[in-house]
Amino acid sequence: MPTHTTYNLMLGEDEELDRQVIRLLVERQMPNVKLVGMAATTTELLVWMRQKQAQLVVLDSHLPGMPLMTTLNLLLSQHPQLKVIILADYDEQRLMENCLRFGAFAFIVRPFQPEQLKNALTMATRVLDTLAQPEK
Repeated sequence: MPTHTTYNLMLGEDEELDRQVIRLLVERQMPNVKLVGMAATTTELLVWMRQKQAQLVVLDSHLPGMPLMTTLNLLLSQHPQLKVIILADYDEQRLMENCLRFGAFAFIVRPFQPEQLKNALTMATRVLDTLAQPEK
């Protein structure tokens, strides 16, 4: 079922090129997702989250600042319905399994194709659409 809801996305990524690739993907191919902020550190991400009320986060597994699990825990404790998609390195399988166990929505292994991120964001927005529908 198509939706007209627009979801806010925060991006936690310290690499400028990756930020721009993701920004272009969202702007050009995700009409129901609005990039509301980009952070280069975990502290910046948490500050932006308080201000922007994002429902989606794309999070670099090596974003400078706090450890990934700490950041994930803080994000989800403050925003329980938040959908966090983690960008991981190829050798982080065990860490990603722990992240999923503790509430991350998905992870994508680098290097990734833009279509993989688009698919993960699409799935996350569908879950959010389902959560927003009143029960019958």
